[in-house]
Amino acid sequence: VAVMRKGQLVAGGDTATVFAPPYHPYTELLLSSVPEMRRDWLDEVLAKRKAAPAGAALRPA
Repeated sequence: VAVMRKGQLVAGGDTATVFAPPYHPYTELLLSSVPEMRRDWLDEVLAKRKAAPAGAALRPA
């Protein structure tokens, strides 16, 4: 596995090495961006949609 940032290699090696702490700060950022698998994720999405204002979101004001 290789982790590159701005065209530069910042971490590399087998998965056990790259994905085990201590992480390179950019590797840690990438890992924190992975979505979580939770049973209630759809409930949260639907609740946010219900709370959103009515109308076309992209229509100019």
